[in-house]
Amino acid sequence: MADRSTAIGVVGTIVTLLAVLVGFFGSGAIGIGPCGGDGGSHYAEEGSPRIDLCRSAERKLELVEFPGVPLLVAVGTAVATARRRWTALIVGLGLGLLAFAVPLATLLHASPDCQVDDYHFKTCPRTPPSVP
Repeated sequence: MADRSTAIGVVGTIVTLLAVLVGFFGSGAIGIGPCGGDGGSHYAEEGSPRIDLCRSAERKLELVEFPGVPLLVAVGTAVATARRRWTALIVGLGLGLLAFAVPLATLLHASPDCQVDDYHFKTCPRTPPSVP
């Protein structure tokens, strides 16, 4: 039985270390990619769903990516090692993958363009009239 526990612990430790890298780069990808910007202003258009999401939840989504992803895998590893079953490690890995993919998919799916309709009309900046 000690051999199985050791194997689970070793595999779980390797997977957790990989999850640390994935979570770290996922957290950076949020700040550089969908919520990235130049000089403190985001690339997404003012009043767009993406800019609203980035301003309200960017730091929280980064926290889900980096310590959240490795933490889920580490807990799965600890439980799997204690119980000597692979199930908890697989569940922890699956939850870690979901915690990695959902914030990125949400940000990438949110439109970077301003939607001029009843809901967003008040938040979209109006273009100034052109001066002849």
